[in-house]
Amino acid sequence: MNLLGEEDIGPQFFSPVRVKKARTFQTSRVTEEEQKKEEKEKKKAEALLARKQRDAEKQEQILQRKIGRQFAKAEKERIAAEKRAITLKEREEKKRMKLQTAMEKKESVRGLSAICKHSGEGDNMEKPNKRLKCALKSVSKTYFISL
Repeated sequence: MNLLGEEDIGPQFFSPVRVKKARTFQTSRVTEEEQKKEEKEKKKAEALLARKQRDAEKQEQILQRKIGRQFAKAEKERIAAEKRAITLKEREEKKRMKLQTAMEKKESVRGLSAICKHSGEGDNMEKPNKRLKCALKSVSKTYFISL
């Protein structure tokens, strides 16, 4: 292509009209190139702005996830602490109940030994089986007597 933007083979002769046409063609060509450069710059700036915005959004999402994880971890620890406290209370209650039943058994054995002593069979208290037989005898005697 030549200065006029036309295909021309051979020598080019310029008249004043053709020179004017060539100048306008060149100015329009320069303005088009400048517009293209400006558009490229504008697209680059928009892309950079969009990239920065996406990065900021990603950072915000990362921060939100981190806060969410911390909250979930704290909640999990709180629930675990509650479970431990409940388990500890249950253990203490179990120990207390075990101790209470042991005390009740001890009291019942003392009561049975007192019954056996009153019934004259207090010598049989050394062995548990004899103690039980003694207690059963005294209970059955009192049951039949009360009938």
